[in-house]
Amino acid sequence: MKGLTPYWDALIVTASNDVQAEAYRMLLSSRNGSGVLAPFKRWLVVADPGGRRIGSGGSTLLCLMEIVRAECQSRKILIDSWKKLEDFLCSLRVMIVHAGGDSRRLPAYAPCGKLFVPIPEPSGTGTTTLFDRLVADLSSLPAGRTSAGQYLVVSGDALLLYDPAEVCFDFPGMTAVCVPSSLEQCSKHGVLCAEANGSARLYLQKPSLGMMHSTGAVLEDQKGLLDAGLMSFDARFASGMMAAVGMEVTPDGRLEWPGRFHQITLEQGLDIYREICCALGTQSSFEHYLRSVRESGSKLDETDLRSLYAGLKDLPLYCQKVSRCEFLHFGTTRQLMTSAATLCGGSSGSRVILNTKLQSGGQVEGNVFWVEGCILNAPVKLDGENVLTGVTVETELVLPQGACLDIAQGTTSEG
Repeated sequence: MKGLTPYWDALIVTASNDVQAEAYRMLLSSRNGSGVLAPFKRWLVVADPGGRRIGSGGSTLLCLMEIVRAECQSRKILIDSWKKLEDFLCSLRVMIVHAGGDSRRLPAYAPCGKLFVPIPEPSGTGTTTLFDRLVADLSSLPAGRTSAGQYLVVSGDALLLYDPAEVCFDFPGMTAVCVPSSLEQCSKHGVLCAEANGSARLYLQKPSLGMMHSTGAVLEDQKGLLDAGLMSFDARFASGMMAAVGMEVTPDGRLEWPGRFHQITLEQGLDIYREICCALGTQSSFEHYLRSVRESGSKLDETDLRSLYAGLKDLPLYCQKVSRCEFLHFGTTRQLMTSAATLCGGSSGSRVILNTKLQSGGQVEGNVFWVEGCILNAPVKLDGENVLTGVTVETELVLPQGACLDIAQGTTSEG
């Protein structure tokens, strides 16, 4: 792909703070000129301001602001009205990968973040990273409607295995990729109530079984349409979201976010699935919206929710159904081992060895383990559910069940 003409204007990776953002910039810089970044004209890393967790919705809105500012500066364009802003957004195709987690449940890879965790190539033929596999898969997805702009948003802690040929982004507004799933699984995530033509009637976030039945979310086969966490929206939807939270385009060409919703986002965060998606749908009402966001954990004041709903409710939402989608999560140590084993095709069970040199005398015995970035000059015996990373083993090493050992370069308190 090195000679490929870029067909995305930008890749944006989000971070939870400036330290994580700098680490991401180093990892992305090391990939400049590589095939994975070839489809993109530029890349940006956008951190939550001041280390405050602003949620997936707040982060998405911040990404929209940053790409507009960066592109306007690069192209020397002045945008001094909402009409010009929407027209400009229509000219962009942007991928946003949310990767602002703290990796607290994956401590061995806290320095690089979950997004850059090493994973096996299909069938165990080599090693890549979650970032490289995820972005390569997403960059080949179809564009949206001609001259409507496209903003593709996905979480960076899971790999989605589906048939991309089933995906089409020809609808106006926002399109959420959905897959028929059990009601139990649906109750833990987002669910769409959709018509046969794809138009969504309602969006439910972590709904109870009662809510799914009462809203018509339950299909004939007793399944629901689970939001796969992959969505695409156009320029009109983007500008609608920006207006709904009080962003302003100034006469001198600045895009600003003053006022209450900016402060709310900094203090409480804004979730794209809960506070934004739950407002959408042809049958949405404020009563349904309030119930949905409250039951899924929103603490925003009712007056603020009413204002937000009024700005979002008329934005179109569509469902793009795929026949199957497997979710491989990498957010915890246990998920790391099981998902990696799945990528290996199950040929090695849950025994995964990556980026590791097995020297003379080096071998690994055990079941259910993850060994990565090690040099083994002596036997390693693992009793089960073990993680070994960054270790040079010179004499026999035995780890009891559940034990993990990670060695990483660092600095002392004196620097």
